[in-house]
Parts: sequence; structure tokens; C-alpha cells
Amino acid sequence: MPFQIMSLCLLLPLFVQAQQPRIIPRPLEITMREGYFLIDAETSIRFDKTQPLKPAVDFFASAIKNISGLELSGKKPGKKTIDLVIEKNPDLNDEGYRLSVTPRAILIKANGYAEFFTGC
Repeated sequence: MPFQIMSLCLLLPLFVQAQQPRIIPRPLEITMREGYFLIDAETSIRFDKTQPLKPAVDFFASAIKNISGLELSGKKPGKKTIDLVIEKNPDLNDEGYRLSVTPRAILIKANGYAEFFTGC
């Protein structure tokens, strides 16, 4: 029995790989860093009210509520945030977006409104 446990401990690193995030559509580039973002009751969602993002924000908030029961607030600032921003970036293609995740924030930037349904 001890030999089997020792063998398992020695072989386990061969089977364990760094897990890649499951993002659809698959990004052209991923840079993995330490940490993760957990959506919880302290999370708020923010967007510039002058940009046409309200339907995307409502869709995202509804999906989170259906999955977790949590209601993301855009009215009160949370300790953690999800920010959606329309910002023209010539480095992005027509349906491209930039997604940045840290333990305190998620930032999604896109060239236009339609890209948020790709990024959300």
C-alpha cells in the first residue's frame, strides 16, 4: 500500500496541468497570472451611462442571477467591480474585445456594443 501511494504522488504531476480558462470564443492570446475573481455579494457592475451598454449589462446581470441567485448592483459601488467600456482600439478586429481579470476587478473593453455579447 505505501508503494502505491508513493507511486501516485510521484506520477500525479504528470497528469496535473495548469488549467486554461474556458472562454468562448477562444482568445487569440491568454496571459495567466496568480489569483482569481469570485463574483459575490460585494460585486458591482459599472458602465458609462452615455454608452449604449444597458442591454448588455442587463443580460449579464440576469445570467449571473440565474446561475447564482446573486443580484449585481450598478447603483452602489462594491468592493469588487465588473466594468464594461466601449473604447475604440485599432488593435482589435471587428468582434474583438480585451478581458482583464484581477482578484478585485473584471474589465471588458470593446470597440462597440455588439462585442459585449462576445465578451460576456
